[in-house]
Amino acid sequence: MINYIQLFDDYSVDYATEGKNVGQNFIGLHCPWCGDSSYHGGVPKDGTERFSCWRCGNHGLKQTLATILGVKNVDIILDGYRDDFVTVNEKRTSDCGVSHVSVPGSELQWYHKTYLQNRRYDPELLMQKYKVAGTEPLSDYGARVYFPIIYKGEVVSYQGRSINPYDTYRYMTASPQEEKMFHKHLLYNYDFCKEDFIVLVEGVFDALRLGDSACATFGTQFMAEQLLLVKPFKRVFMLYDNEFTAQEKAKKAANMVGGLIDGEVMVVNLGGSKDPDDLSDDDARCLMSEFRRVVY
Repeated sequence: MINYIQLFDDYSVDYATEGKNVGQNFIGLHCPWCGDSSYHGGVPKDGTERFSCWRCGNHGLKQTLATILGVKNVDIILDGYRDDFVTVNEKRTSDCGVSHVSVPGSELQWYHKTYLQNRRYDPELLMQKYKVAGTEPLSDYGARVYFPIIYKGEVVSYQGRSINPYDTYRYMTASPQEEKMFHKHLLYNYDFCKEDFIVLVEGVFDALRLGDSACATFGTQFMAEQLLLVKPFKRVFMLYDNEFTAQEKAKKAANMVGGLIDGEVMVVNLGGSKDPDDLSDDDARCLMSEFRRVVY
C-alpha cells in the first residue's frame, strides 16, 4: 500500500479527493497518457498499487507515476511511501546524505543552446551564472538541460528538462540518493535573492524569466521547509500560473506565509499571460521594477 497523499504533496502533484470525474474511492489525477486535465485518472484511496483512467483505461502504476513525478527510478521513491516506511521526513533524512551532488551532463551543445534560444534565454548566461549543463541524446538521460539547485553556494540537488518535445519524461529531478537536500525543501534561485522582497513562482523557467529575487517552489504545493526560507523577507509576492487551481494554491500558500512573516504577502495574477515564463523580457523587467517600487 502506498501513501499517495503524502507522495503527491511532497512532489507537488495536482490531485483531487472529490469532485467531478473523481471516483468515490479514488484520488483523482490528470492522466498523462490521454492529455487529460480534469482528473479522469486516479489511484485508489486505500493505497492499492494501480492506476486507471476513465477515458483511456488501465496503465502501469510505476510508469505512470514516473511520468507524473518526472523521475526515471520511481521504485526508490515509492519505497519511502509504502506501509513499511517510517515517516517521509525520516526517510528523507537518511537518504539525502551524499557529500557531493553530481549534476548530469557537461557543457551545453548546439542543440541545447538552440532549445534555450527558442525559449528566449541566453545559453551563455545560463552556463555562467546558473551552471546549467546538458546531456547528450544517446545518454541514459536523453537530451536534457540540467539546472543545479544551489543553496548557500553549494549544489545540493538538480532538475532536468528534456529538449525533446516527444519525451515522456519532461522533467527529471534528482532521486533521494542523488541529492544532498530534498529539492522540495528548497527554493530555486534562492542564493540570488538579496533584496527585502521575494517573488515566488512555480517553475525554474518562471524564475529565470524574472531573474534575481524570484524563486521557484517546484510546483504549487508549498512545504513547511520552504516557508522558513521566506521568513526573513519583508514582502512576498505569490506569482503562480494563471490557472484557477494554481491561483487557489497561491492564495492558500499566501495565508501560510502571512502567518509566519511580519511583512505583507500579495497574490499577483498576470491576467492575459499564462505564467511568468510567457512574459517578454521587457514585461518581466517592468514587473520586477513594479515590485521594487511597491516595496521601496
